This record gives sequence, C-alpha cells and structure tokens, in this order.
Amino acid sequence: MQKHTHSGAIGPALISAPLATGLGATLLGLIYAYVVVYTPIAGYISLLFLAGFAIGLFMLVAMSAQWFKCRAPWFMSAVGLFAGAVALYTSWAFFEYALVSRYDDTSTLTMLDFLTNPAAVWALMVEINADGWYTISSATPSGAVLWFFWGIEALVILAAGGLAGMFALTDEVFCERCNTWADDVEPKLRVELPADEHAVQQDNVDWMTGLAALPEGAYPVMRGQLKSCPTCENTTPLKLEVVTAELDKDGNVSETTAELIPTSATSTFEHGKLVGLAARVPPAPSPAVADEAEPPR
Repeated sequence: MQKHTHSGAIGPALISAPLATGLGATLLGLIYAYVVVYTPIAGYISLLFLAGFAIGLFMLVAMSAQWFKCRAPWFMSAVGLFAGAVALYTSWAFFEYALVSRYDDTSTLTMLDFLTNPAAVWALMVEINADGWYTISSATPSGAVLWFFWGIEALVILAAGGLAGMFALTDEVFCERCNTWADDVEPKLRVELPADEHAVQQDNVDWMTGLAALPEGAYPVMRGQLKSCPTCENTTPLKLEVVTAELDKDGNVSETTAELIPTSATSTFEHGKLVGLAARVPPAPSPAVADEAEPPR
C-alpha cells in the first residue's frame, strides 16, 4: 500500500469554487448579521450564533471541493481563507446596515452603500466601539473589551474558512479515470488488534487477513474504511484506525480513535481480501444480549 495523494488538479473549481463560496459566505453573513441585531437577548447566546455561522461556513467550503471536483488541497485552503474574509466583511456590512436601519429612521443609506464602502464600514465600526451597542447585566461592553470580543469573532470566522479548505480533501479519494469521487464501502472493516504491534505493515494487507472480525460495540477494535470508485471499482484505498471506548456516568459509549494507517491506495487484489474480511464482521448483539454483555474494554 502507498499513502494516497491527490493529483493536484483544480478542474472547474478554479472559478466555480471561489464564486460559489463567496456567494454562500455573503448569504451566511446576511443571516448572521440580522440574527445578531434583531435577537432580543444579548450575551452568551451570541456564541451559539457565531458557532452556527462558523459551522455553516465550514460546511460550505468543504462541500464546494466535492461539488467542483477539486483535487488541490492548497487551492482549497486559499478558497477557504477567501470565503472566510468575505464572510467576515459582509457580516459587518450587513450588521451595520441592519443596526442603522433599526435605530435611525432618518438614514437614507442602502445595503449596497455599506457593501461597497469598506472605509465607511470601518469608520462606523470605530464609532460603535466607542459607546457599545448592547447591554449584558447592566454593563455595556465598549472600547478594548469590545475590540477583544470582535477580534475573537473575526478569528473564529477566518479559521472556519481556512480549516475547512485545509481539511476539505482529507480522507477523500478521486478516481481520475472516471472523473468521480470514490464511495465508502460498507460494512466497515472491524477486526481485533494484532497481538504483536510489529505485525502492522503499511506495504501489504496480508497481516490483517488472519485477524478475527468483531461486531459493532466490541472494543478495542481496529477499524478500516474502504473506498471504491462507483464506476470502475479500481480506486480502492483504505484508512485504518484503532478505536477504544469508555462508558460515561450515564452509560453512553465515548469512542477515541487513533490513526494507524492513513488513507492508502491498495491493489484490486488486496481490496478483494479486505472486502472479504469486512464481510465476516458478525452482527451486533441484540439489545437484550447487549445489556448482559461486558462493558467496552
């Protein structure tokens, strides 16, 4: 097996990805700004709005790599940072427009005026910062405190875009022959850990074929995700990780994973062996049996 690397091809994403993420980031900025301005409760709930904004931006950038078949991680990182910058600026422009429209009946400024005038947006930001605009527990954040909050907000938004671009292609595999993404193969491979850690090899899969298959709910386990091109079935990578689990005080299982072998290309012959091993995974025990079973080790 050899570690899988993307071809680096940008494809239609060269124009489509920045355009789509830019428009999507603008829409997210509009929604975020109006939610912040018109929500009657200020304070910690704003963190939830920011988290939703960041998650939406992350998903937008990550999905654009799939939509436009980009196989260049560096390009998606640049797209992610671009989308983050667009989201940050437009959210501020829409925020100021919504704030002015709500509290100044004499204003004749339009939304376009704010979007096309960064200098004016900055000037109004400084003016808002001087006195603050919301109250928490009878206190109105302003000055350095408000700059700190705004700085954290900006970092979260930019990081969401940048990290999405950086990890958009992680664990994804593209079949250059068929011009399509590989699909996950189910069921996942679940086998016992080898008794000898030195048995783990990254150049072949033979060391795995003698290991016992384990059902869902059995830990610790070595779990593998196979992928295959839906057209030619010749793209056959594997990612392998060790999964352990603990029970919390409510009896819920919390998994911890550690990568053992990164996404690696396998031959069609090796893939056949792994599919056969995955097919031997026994069914999970019924609820009645699971209640009597030992907790995850």
